[in-house]
This record gives sequence, C-alpha cells and structure tokens, in this order.
Amino acid sequence: MPDDPTLSPADSIAGMVDPIRAVGALLGFAVGAVSTWRLGGDLTDSVLHGLLGAVLLFPIAWFLGLVLVREMIRASVEEQREQYDQRVVEAKRSLARQYAASGTPLPPALLEHAPPGLRAPQGS
Repeated sequence: MPDDPTLSPADSIAGMVDPIRAVGALLGFAVGAVSTWRLGGDLTDSVLHGLLGAVLLFPIAWFLGLVLVREMIRASVEEQREQYDQRVVEAKRSLARQYAASGTPLPPALLEHAPPGLRAPQGS
C-alpha cells in the first residue's frame, strides 16, 4: 500500500478489513442460498436465505477482520521494536570499539558493550 499523506490510519485499516467483510458476506450468501436450494427451496427462498446468511456473517467477518488486522499490527510493532533494540546494541558496540581504539575512557553506559579486555572501568 503506497504511503498516501491524505489517508488516515483508520482509512488504511478499513482498506484491510473491507475485503474480509466482503468475503464473509459472500460466504454467508453462498451458504444460505445453496443449502436452501439443495433442500428443495425455490429461487426466491434461496435468495432470501442467502441474504439472511450474508447479513448474519457480515458482522462476524468484520470482527474477525479487525482482530486479524490488530494482530498484524501488534506483530509488526514487536518486530520493529526488536530491530530497533538490535540497532541500538550494535551502535553501542561500535561506539565502545571506537572509544577503545582511541584510548578514551568508556562511559558507564557502554561498559557492557565494550570488548572483553576493556570491561573493567578505566580510571578506578
């Protein structure tokens, strides 16, 4: 999905949920209509039962779509958080190596990321 500055987060969530709702309504219609038709109902009864099935499954599909999108968002946030934490640790390691190479004493925040020979606080 392209980044469109005019779209709000609610618009993009609705864009993900709408297809799920549509499939739910179609599935409800198909189940209602086909089951009535196979049990000997005429075309009018089959269509009415199909519409009833669509009306009943539409909110269920909407709820399911919202739950799925919420879980996708949570998974994405967790993944981004882990990537950020990894980048921070790598940046601290790189900074500790630079300090060690230049002979500058390491700040306390970088001691745990220092190379093994420099883990003891310098100057104490």
